[in-house]
Amino acid sequence: MSSKQFNNLVTNRIMLEGAYNVRDMGGYMTGDGRVLRHHILYRADSLHALTANDQQTVFNLGIRTIIDLRHPKEAVLYPNVFARSEQITYLNIPFYAGWRSLFPQGSMPESLTHLYTAVLDNCHQSIQQVLTAVANPNLYPLLVHCQIGKDRTGLLIALLMGLLGVAFKSIAADYAASYDYLQPIMHQYRQEAVWNGRNPAQFEQLLQARPESIVDTLCHLQYTYGSFANYFHKLGLTDHQLDAIRCILTF
Repeated sequence: MSSKQFNNLVTNRIMLEGAYNVRDMGGYMTGDGRVLRHHILYRADSLHALTANDQQTVFNLGIRTIIDLRHPKEAVLYPNVFARSEQITYLNIPFYAGWRSLFPQGSMPESLTHLYTAVLDNCHQSIQQVLTAVANPNLYPLLVHCQIGKDRTGLLIALLMGLLGVAFKSIAADYAASYDYLQPIMHQYRQEAVWNGRNPAQFEQLLQARPESIVDTLCHLQYTYGSFANYFHKLGLTDHQLDAIRCILTF
């Protein structure tokens, strides 16, 4: 199912030559009538291949901080071009250690929902570290990214949108857009999967970005923890930090 089938997507895509899934998260409505601010929170895929023009575009956005959600090994293999920048603060805070750390050796998650719920339930410390940074107003405007900007970044953005009260249809539309945007590089990841001996059919399921994958994940969160605020509290965040996130990201 494609994001094109949803009318809840706010299109703030930033076109770059060396990255494909870069977006301003502003414009989404919350259930109580607030709006996510423009030019304050951005999401992206890996920034290792940005051209000089791309880098200038990012500088022109006024971004103060980049949080790289990837494992340090990924960050070394595909280094962020801003990792040593004097103009932008670069933070590598892994969202989780990779799905191999969550499932028996040699196995893969049965579905993306299986992966995402395992992350939510078992990676509290790492998620708390990321969200603590997100709650710091001094880091904004802020860009968060992982390798393709779909799973770790997508899950983080979904958590934030859920906390802010954005409708699940809008969260799902934003999540699903990644699949469309990433088509130019999907073949690369399919080839790498074959070279690494992965089951192509199983791997293909993990490349998808079906709306129901994130909706089912968020329903699991609500059923298990009661609310997004309860989940954030379970991680160790305070009411002050939750209020800070709401104040920073919405008006």
